[in-house]
Amino acid sequence: MGEDGINISGGQQQLIAFARALYRSPSLLLLDEPTSAMDTKTEQFVINLLQERANQFAILLVTHREHLAKISNRVYLLGQGRAIVRTISDTQQYSKLSEIVGQDHLTNTNSELCQMVESGRLQSTILWGQAGIGKTTILKILIEGKHFVYVDARYKTGEELSQLINLTDAPIIAIDELQRIDEKVAKNLTEAIEQGKILIATTTFNPESLAERYPFVSSCKTFELHPPKREDFYTIAQRIAPQQVDTAILDEIIDTIEGVSIRRFIKVLNFYIKVKHSNRGISL
Repeated sequence: MGEDGINISGGQQQLIAFARALYRSPSLLLLDEPTSAMDTKTEQFVINLLQERANQFAILLVTHREHLAKISNRVYLLGQGRAIVRTISDTQQYSKLSEIVGQDHLTNTNSELCQMVESGRLQSTILWGQAGIGKTTILKILIEGKHFVYVDARYKTGEELSQLINLTDAPIIAIDELQRIDEKVAKNLTEAIEQGKILIATTTFNPESLAERYPFVSSCKTFELHPPKREDFYTIAQRIAPQQVDTAILDEIIDTIEGVSIRRFIKVLNFYIKVKHSNRGISL
């Protein structure tokens, strides 16, 4: 390290400061350009870690990097000495099932999923459907306020996932993109479920096909999310940007991406709002 840390790079200094902040188990984490000196790989590590721990503390983040800002629930773009536009992240950010858009069969008070949440007695559950329609949002609602370990299987090796499953003392294991795990991880999950742990997972694969590879899937509750309908996009637009988007523009955005995903819609809508407030033209 050298005297006074002279041999440590700027990115390493930021990483050490970040680790020290997390070690204190804060309720509020203040970050001012926290990755400005980091290389791409290290920055992605920090982003993944913040996303995995998003339910453990609040984050107030200042950054010039748009990809880093996207981890936030709310984004305020500053210009001319004031916040000129507010956007939200690409994922729907709600705290109750009743707030979810477009999945009434799962979120009405009489649904099996809603009754399970209300009772507080979670069972191993798999949420499945196309990408970008709210699976991760529902997963986070299910585990909110509980002792859990969360991981996105896209960003972990099989060995890392196995270690996490074997070493955690959390009673709930939450996994995004379940279809990406390998046979060793599947075996670890099977053993964990047999020992009484609860699995809450998302996947774009039909659970029936997954069960052929991973037998533990057959013991899980499965809930299918439906593709968004046109009226769902109108509802989301009203929540994100009331009075900020002309009806004609909104119709054009919906026509462009309808049937793709809510995540894609939010990206396009946020982009339109930013361009509108920067006084530049836009062409869809």
